[in-house]
Amino acid sequence: MVISTILEDDHNVIGKTIKHRRKKHTILGTLDPKFSERVYLAGATPNTVRSAIKVERIHDHGNNVPEEHSLYKYLQSVGFINIPKVLCMKSDGKFTYLVLECLNKNLHRRLMDKSAPLSLETVLYLSVKAFKMVEELHSVGVLHGLISPRKIMTGSSPSKEEELYIVGFRYSVNLVTHPIPSKTLPIMETMFASLTLHEVGHATMTGDLESLFFSMVFLYKGTLPWSSYCDGIGKFCVHGTMHPLYKAKKAMSSKELLEGLPDCFVDAFRQIRCTPHFELPSYQRIYQPLEDYLTSKFPQKKSRIEWL
Repeated sequence: MVISTILEDDHNVIGKTIKHRRKKHTILGTLDPKFSERVYLAGATPNTVRSAIKVERIHDHGNNVPEEHSLYKYLQSVGFINIPKVLCMKSDGKFTYLVLECLNKNLHRRLMDKSAPLSLETVLYLSVKAFKMVEELHSVGVLHGLISPRKIMTGSSPSKEEELYIVGFRYSVNLVTHPIPSKTLPIMETMFASLTLHEVGHATMTGDLESLFFSMVFLYKGTLPWSSYCDGIGKFCVHGTMHPLYKAKKAMSSKELLEGLPDCFVDAFRQIRCTPHFELPSYQRIYQPLEDYLTSKFPQKKSRIEWL
């Protein structure tokens, strides 16, 4: 979807009302104008409860909303709690609308609000929680495909402010229904795409872990070494090993990527990189060095997250 189409869609859907049971969800505006997936904030009446609505054109070749809806329902059925609640999915003949519980800010927004990289303590804490969350996601047979800071949300209520939630299942695979991943899609948010995703073109366990790792490095540094190669919003980067971005990532040494980070990140990254994409990762060997460093270097306090 190119930029002009995105702006046209914004114009067409803002003000649209989606009816579900006794509530009306009226689209108020986009939640993140720079996010490649169009997700809007909606106000629901009665009770003025807010919701988030993902919108895709029905005839867009990249419209995966029905598949995402099925995946969310599956995850709810198996007790995976780190996702927003699904309220409904509707269609008006032109667009498909997926209405979800509205969570708090994503990690990219948290970084932008601070206008500076997050603290080491916060990034370590988020990393441990996020890797454990992805381990749980994989344990129920779901591969995310492309994790990024925009796809990790924080909880909306005071009791869940330290909880993390994962969204954006555009590239995901449910191994319960599709034991052999075969879905190949154009890659957006190329900065966080794993080498494996570039190489094989579909979701893998190690690919999820690598894109999550890139996300955490980004939160600490505010950038990644290959940022200048990344396509802007509205552009597609088809998977493949000939793309300059892939070559930049492949040639990048761990030392350059992890410069300024403690050795626990080196250990975690080495564990991810040494695991073939067709093997089950040793998750604990990835997050345990991070957790050990966190507890040894930073005294326990009420919250390890700097915005709380």
